[in-house]
Amino acid sequence: MIEVEAALSVFETRWAHLKNYEDYGCIFQLESSLKTPLDSLYCDGRQFAGDLRECLLAFTDVTKAPTLSKYVEALDQRLAGGIPDQEVVLRNAETAIQSWGSPGFAVPEMVRLLRQQIELARVVKHNGTLLKRTPKYLIEKGKLRPGEEPARFWQRPLVIALSATLLAGALTMFNTYLSKEPKQRPIIHVHCDQPPSIGKGMGVRSGGATSAFH
Repeated sequence: MIEVEAALSVFETRWAHLKNYEDYGCIFQLESSLKTPLDSLYCDGRQFAGDLRECLLAFTDVTKAPTLSKYVEALDQRLAGGIPDQEVVLRNAETAIQSWGSPGFAVPEMVRLLRQQIELARVVKHNGTLLKRTPKYLIEKGKLRPGEEPARFWQRPLVIALSATLLAGALTMFNTYLSKEPKQRPIIHVHCDQPPSIGKGMGVRSGGATSAFH
């Protein structure tokens, strides 16, 4: 969980960085059917990274997660709709990019970033399932008496190996993502008719509202 939280912290910074690329501002010159899903790609993708990271950090905060069962339930609640919702955001963005045809650099990178986040979220969900089979969780939920032996399924080598494999695979993808990062900011040739000035501190419009990230 600590490794996933660290990856999400990097992702949060990456979202802000990509949003300030000049070519990202071109989405606001597009028709609504294309602009809306690409705007949501940034707004929802960055929000999901922050929310999931905050949920993972709650494990060390007794005011937010006083017991293991409360922590696992908070993860369940966050991921129940989170992963399916992000998969919809991802599909809509990919469809919009195909229709646009000239997405530049920032938007395709955001798609890749969201795909990585979804994989990490699946790892977190799987680990939450394993935590539900631990004696501590079962005792807290009244499904096991102190001193009793729980079912051993969660301790089986195959289950442990599967969990480790999923986490290792997700972290490998994360490290691959970082290794492919451009060493220098690429030169972007913007072809908007009237390129907007997109800079740090400027809000991202979504559905008529303004969402500012600093």
